[in-house]
Amino acid sequence: MIDERDLQNDLTSENPENEDLNIVDEKEQKGLKKRLIKILIGFVISTIAYYICKIFDPFKNLQDNSEVQTNQMFTYIKYIMLVSSIISIIGIVLFILSKRNIKLKLSNDFLKKFIEVFEWIVILPICVAVSSFLFSFVFTITVVDGGSMQPTLYQDEQLVLTYDKDFERFDIVVIDVNVKVYPNLKSIYYGDEYETLYVKRIIGMPGDTINYIEEEGVTYLYVNGVKVEETFFKGNINNTYYESLNSAPFSFEHVCDITTEKCIDNDGTLIIPDGYYFVLGDNRSYSVDSRKMGLVREEDIIGVIKYRMTSFLKFEKVE
Repeated sequence: MIDERDLQNDLTSENPENEDLNIVDEKEQKGLKKRLIKILIGFVISTIAYYICKIFDPFKNLQDNSEVQTNQMFTYIKYIMLVSSIISIIGIVLFILSKRNIKLKLSNDFLKKFIEVFEWIVILPICVAVSSFLFSFVFTITVVDGGSMQPTLYQDEQLVLTYDKDFERFDIVVIDVNVKVYPNLKSIYYGDEYETLYVKRIIGMPGDTINYIEEEGVTYLYVNGVKVEETFFKGNINNTYYESLNSAPFSFEHVCDITTEKCIDNDGTLIIPDGYYFVLGDNRSYSVDSRKMGLVREEDIIGVIKYRMTSFLKFEKVE
């Protein structure tokens, strides 16, 4: 009686090339599996990193009437990461099945082509994850929605917002506005949970005294008792430009409502407490700003608008 193992050994000894082919085939399969696992890790890590960045994204609670909106490219980024999420889930499921000795019968040629394609595709979510980190913690691209900053910023202009906390007077900043914090806005936005973004210009810094004084029919800004020209208006403006939305004369009424500290002295001059800023829109007759909402907390200022995109990869400094 012939033992099957002896027969197999005899066949192998007669055809040593078969043994070599089996060894090469096994090595190739292991190599392909390692490449697949690396690709899967790339998809999974990129996807996780993207969603972690989204948690810290200051634009995640945007409302329809926010004065700045996200750039259109962020829509495409969402689609890319949705596909990456699906690939990650499928890959993890297949990896678990393979560990349970469930064999997937795929030829090495098919696997090679599959891997070659996905080695290129995985570059996209990796790039998106890196971009998301930059857009969440360093800078982002925003789009103007509204006319409160005219004639400086216009509808649909694309701007570069840097998450810079070193503010200077006349910086244009983006502010995270929550009705809970700024209750004077409840008459405009209904619901205590309402949150939106404003784009305004810093007029008063912590410790400043601010006043507007009329001289020969023109109202001028005085900071700490010194006249300061607001050059961003490109010329003098008349008094009506400082009227509020309800056509009442310009005043600092309601400005101090957000803080319990005294911030208006006996002659009506605004005194800004530490940690607060006085902001206005350049389009004074159309802007909801510190005249209505009150002083702005430093912690609610997301960052500074420094550049506008005039065309693809071309930038112009915003004054």
